[in-house]
Parts: sequence; C-alpha cells; structure tokens
Amino acid sequence: MLSRVVNVLFCLTVAVGPLLMGSYYGAYRWPLLILATLTGVLGLLVVPPQSKKVSFWVLVVAVLGLMLQGGWMWYNARTFLIENEIYEGVHYLWHLEPVAGQPYPGLPGAVDKAQAWDRLSYVLPCLLLVLSVRQLVAHQVIKLRTMCGCVFWVGVFVAGLGLAQRLSGAEGIYWMDVVDLRGRGYFFATYRSPGIAATYLNMALMLGVAHFFAEVRTRAKSYQRGAAYPICVLIGVLLVFVASIFAGSKAAAVMAVCGLLLWIAGSARMSLRILRYFPLLFPSGSSRERNIILGAIGGAFLLGGLALSETVVERWKGSHEGGYGTLVARQEANKVQVAMVEDEEWGAMGFGPGAFYVLFPIYVEVADADINERWDYAHNDYLQTYVEWGWLGGGMFAVLVAGGFWGGSKSGWLKTAGHKKTHVLYVRGGAIAMVCCMVQALIDFPLQIESIGVIFAILVGAGWGVNSLGRRGAVSEGRKTTQRLT
Repeated sequence: MLSRVVNVLFCLTVAVGPLLMGSYYGAYRWPLLILATLTGVLGLLVVPPQSKKVSFWVLVVAVLGLMLQGGWMWYNARTFLIENEIYEGVHYLWHLEPVAGQPYPGLPGAVDKAQAWDRLSYVLPCLLLVLSVRQLVAHQVIKLRTMCGCVFWVGVFVAGLGLAQRLSGAEGIYWMDVVDLRGRGYFFATYRSPGIAATYLNMALMLGVAHFFAEVRTRAKSYQRGAAYPICVLIGVLLVFVASIFAGSKAAAVMAVCGLLLWIAGSARMSLRILRYFPLLFPSGSSRERNIILGAIGGAFLLGGLALSETVVERWKGSHEGGYGTLVARQEANKVQVAMVEDEEWGAMGFGPGAFYVLFPIYVEVADADINERWDYAHNDYLQTYVEWGWLGGGMFAVLVAGGFWGGSKSGWLKTAGHKKTHVLYVRGGAIAMVCCMVQALIDFPLQIESIGVIFAILVGAGWGVNSLGRRGAVSEGRKTTQRLT
C-alpha cells in the first residue's frame, strides 16, 4: 500500500512543478517542494537506506555532507539583506545588516539568512530525492517506465500549451494574468524564459524517444497487437521537438537537434531493430503501413522544425548583428564570480547558498565588469555553485552528478549485459537528458529552477540505482525485499 502511495506522490511531483509556472518564484514553488519532500521521506520509509555497495555509501556521505553544510551555513549566517524597504525608520535600497547574536562569528556562515533558506528549501528536497529515488529504482518500487513516461507526457502538455500560445499570439498562460518579462514576448508555456522552457522540453524529448523505443520493443516481443499508443508517443515526441525549436532559445534548439543525433549515433542498431519490430504491432504485419506512418511523422518533424524555427533564426541573426552581446555579458558575469572566489573570505564552504544574488552587485565593482543590471542567477550553474558552496560543497555536488551520470551511461552503453533491453533504453534516455541539461547549465541557469532541478535530481538518483537492476545487482540489493514491497 505504501509503495502505491509513493508512486502517486512521485507522479504528482513530476507533474506539479512544470505546470505551476515552473515553480521557480513566489508561492508557486511550495506545492512542488512539499511533494518532493514527502516523496523523498516516504520513499526512504518504503526502502530504508541500506546496501552492501560501496557506491551507495559514497552517495549517502555526499548527500548528508551537503545537507549538513547547507544547514550549518544557514544557522551561522552573518547578515540579512535589507532591500527596498524601511528598516528602523530608514529607507534602504540595498543593505546588509549583521545578524544579532551570530552563534559562531569566527566560523563560516551564509551571507544572508533569508536567501540561504530560499535556496535550501529547494536544494534539500532535491538531495533527499536523489537518495530516495536511488533506493526506489534499485528495488523496483518505481519502474523506469513510470518515471520516464510521467516526465514525457507532462512535457507534451507543456509543449502543446506553448505552441498554442505562440500560434495564437498570447503573452501568457490563458488562465492567468499576463506575466511579462522585461517587455519581451518570450513567454513560453508555463515558463518565463525560452531557454529554461526549452531545456525542460529537451529533457522530456530525450525521455520520450526512449519511451517510444521501449514501447515498440515490449509490445513486439510480447506479440501484443495495437500500434495506437506507440504512435501517440511518437506524435508527442514530434510536438515536444517542435516546441523546443519554437521556444526561441538559440542554445537549446541546437541541443534538441544534437540530442536526437546522439540518440541515433548511440543506438543505431536498436533503431534498426525498432523499425523491424514496428510492423508486428499492426494486424496486417505489413511494413508498408509502418513506412507510411513513420514517413508522415518524419516529414512533420522536418517541416515543423523548419517552419517554426524562424524565432531561433531571428535570435541568432540579432545576436550576430549585436556582436553576441548576451554571450559577452555572461563572460563579464563569470569574471565577477571569479572575483568572488578570489576574495579571502571565500573558503571551503563558499559564501553560502543564495549568496550570488546578494553579492553580485557588490563584486561587479570589484571585478570592474561591464554590467549595469542586477542578476538573480549567474547564467553558469557551475560557477554559481562553486561560489556559494565552496570547493567542499562543490566537490560533493560533483560526486553526486558524476556518479549518477556514470551509472546511467555505464548501464546504458558500456555494460548492458544482465539488464533488460527496455531498462537500457530508458537509462540511455536519462543520460542524454542529463547531457542536455548540463550543457545548457554552462550558459544558463536550469539547475536553479525548481521544476527542472527536481527532474534532474530524479535522473541522478536513477543513475545511481540502475546498476542494481541487472541480475547480479538485484541479488546484492535484495530481491525478496522488492517482491514484498511491490
């Protein structure tokens, strides 16, 4: 019973984030954070954190270490931010006041207590999800099919909403007041930034391709007739791809194409098998029906991508004519963050979660950067994490992400023996989705966005757990426990 509750909460967690304005500002973020926390806690109750694998305990140490570091930096915060408000009779536009009675003044603490909590309220549920999903996937309480299918179909809905908005000329979500972003008409679906929207859609796209391959293979191998659902999945993949191009992000559009090419290059033999399996789903078993359907959808891919790529083309053209001003600005922001790291107050624990937002205007002058506006996020998640968490926390984050990516890549390409072919397909999709997000994180801030960060944490946790789905891994994790829970 409890395992079913966890599955329901998991699906709600995946769905709520993207549908509630991306869950990255205001009150829209709390339903996702609450659901993510509940999923993480109940998941660990269903499958307690225990394993004989060394890698599992490396994961536990990294997760607990980051939780302790973040909690300590918040607890020992040195200041709190006064921004555009009246405090003790004085109107402050921007000011840092010392925290009265700081517990340990000689030890590191966060720059601002409120901003530290704002970030920790999102980071801690994600860390909990990494550990919980690892256990749930390893013990097959949550199936890879469920995980990837939920992310994909929510992505299809977001893609459809975004395409409808753009084609109808809407400036915001139909059922809400218009939310404008500095006067620019870049609002796409439930996201206020084309780069963030397209990054999310690219992750859903890569998982959707895996879902299509897995469904065709499973149905063909079990002699299950009926191609309706696989065709619906393929149409959904088409919608998500076209929406990713139409959103208008230059880099994300390139990643959508490169991600699909990576799928083709890394799964060429499997792609050919899927083509052979597909006719088996039709009553006639004819390859002619397969060719007509796949040809029509493939043509729609090409025509849709070309016909709706005007926004991306115009943005690339404008960027070229403007001397790639946005890239130059991001390089200037990177220079500001280098100045933060070079400050003698920065150390093993960094400046604390949420410090970038507070310190950026101060260090712009220190770095003599050509920036005349305040940035909420760094447009470089790696440098921002390094600034806020230091080399100690940054190293633990690197272990988490690298371990999840390596586990997924190894099970998806290098050591597939002992794994079900459908597991291999889903793991490949997850690994490519992580690549799309991590590349985008070099020039944008997807990992600072709650709805994307939660999905990324789920993929990382699954990467840590998929090795246990093989025949040998299942024995070491305890198959009896899995059978009892499911």
